[in-house]
Amino acid sequence: MMTTNIKTENQAVLCLKVKGQHKPKAYRCPDVSVDQILSAAQRDDNTGICVLCGSEQDGCEPDARCYRCEACGGNGVYGAEELIVRLVNA
Repeated sequence: MMTTNIKTENQAVLCLKVKGQHKPKAYRCPDVSVDQILSAAQRDDNTGICVLCGSEQDGCEPDARCYRCEACGGNGVYGAEELIVRLVNA
């Protein structure tokens, strides 16, 4: 499932550590909404969400971090529960 054009107030802002940086910082995910993260976590079906492209992926542990995305190929898939912990604007 790919999401696009999410309103700014519903875009997920996550505390992530970017490669090459020493400290985590707030990162706005334009293709991921807070509602998408909460919905995936409530389903309790091991859904991961790519913070790079917004696609959802099955078979991710709740604490998954930086898994490879099947849609975009980047290492941006996090478990839905992990993303809840990292939400800055919930």
